[in-house]
Parts: sequence; structure tokens; C-alpha cells
Amino acid sequence: MTTKKMMFEDTAKVGDKIRAYDFAPRKEVGDCFIEGTVISKGTCDEKYYLCYKIQLSKKVFAGKDVTEKTVDKIWYVPFETSMDDFENEFYPIGKARVMKKPNLPVDQLEECQKENELNYYGGRA
Repeated sequence: MTTKKMMFEDTAKVGDKIRAYDFAPRKEVGDCFIEGTVISKGTCDEKYYLCYKIQLSKKVFAGKDVTEKTVDKIWYVPFETSMDDFENEFYPIGKARVMKKPNLPVDQLEECQKENELNYYGGRA
């Protein structure tokens, strides 16, 4: 008997850095996501769902960095949600609800993110 893999189950392994969006990025709302290092995955701390347990390094809400104001430093990112299939079509190319962060220097990573946003929001074809 084989079990179906969950949508983001194989995105990262322990030690990887991930970004997890609350919902597909929308210009009128601003990005809402968390970033952190995976410290365990699968069944974590008696959660009823399979997930990544991460040590928070960044939290953005409505496009604003709120990391310093965030009390909880441990977060849980589900491998799959009931809205993933529906929301998936709204993510720009190169983005998904859960993504492994590339190991780029910060300035190169920010440049890639700016270019993705320009492409998605009509700055370029």
C-alpha cells in the first residue's frame, strides 16, 4: 500500500531554511509569510497534522517586517492544507505556499525577489 505524498512534504529537510506564505501574495494586501530553519518535520509536538517545525527568523505581515514584535519563535507549517490546490493557481511563477530558501547572499536574494515581483505585477512581460 502506498500513501500519497503531501504537497509540500519533500520541500525541505531538517536544517533547511524555508519561507511559508499565509496565502498567495496579492499586491493589494502585501506579503504575509514566515521564514525560519526547519528543526523537525513530520509529527511535531502532538500537532494533529504533519508539518515543519521551524525556528522563526523573519515574519512579514501586510508587507511589513514584524519579526521584532513577534513573541513566538517556534512556528508550525503544514505539509498540505485544504486550500493549497485552489490557492496554487494564484502564486506567481517561482513561488509556492512553502518554499526552500536558496542559499544566495542577501543582496542577490532580494534582487531575485524584486525581479519576480516586477514580472508578476506587470513591471515586465
